[in-house]
Amino acid sequence: MSTPVQTKDEGHRPNPTVPVMLSPMTGLDDPVTFAFHRLTYNTWFEGRCWTDVFKLIIESYRLRVATQRDLDGKPRHVPNDEKRAVADGLRKFLHLAEEVPELLPKEWNWVHAARCKVLAGDEDIKNWYSLEYLPNEDEIAEWYQDNFFPAQLQIFAKLVYGTDVADQDAEILWGMMLVGEEMAKGEGDEIPTVQTPRQSLWERR
Repeated sequence: MSTPVQTKDEGHRPNPTVPVMLSPMTGLDDPVTFAFHRLTYNTWFEGRCWTDVFKLIIESYRLRVATQRDLDGKPRHVPNDEKRAVADGLRKFLHLAEEVPELLPKEWNWVHAARCKVLAGDEDIKNWYSLEYLPNEDEIAEWYQDNFFPAQLQIFAKLVYGTDVADQDAEILWGMMLVGEEMAKGEGDEIPTVQTPRQSLWERR
């Protein structure tokens, strides 16, 4: 259900009158409304600070790898002899994301990629975003206090890789979430869109 709360528009200006559904509930500086529509219309990163962009990318990668490791029977606390491979996987994930047209912010460059890797490479046990540990869906939902947030990460990972993890179908999940957002949309709510729907990128991959 839409609830009037104070939020920010795309220019980070206070906008106290717009009914919104902010996601995630905590963990990011700039949560957004209608996240699944934003994934569809390439506005998922708009209005966010760079730190949030890095966190979203890292979390998408960590959840994807955690899901695969669970299927393979591997621990999600990464052993020392596998840390390099997991770190290399993030570098590949970033490279693949850069190759998908318009997936990352227009201003994205090698400096942002480096900052993203630094955040994920901090092995401090207090750093939630470290690649030392790979959280599953339940842990991410608890950390961000948002049961639907892991689905956003799953969808973004599919946009990067072009494939799902076994036994998952991000496209079906995506469609369900879009219907839910449409049903929850209040009068006067605006869903940010651009000209090219994100699904068309899937079709070209």
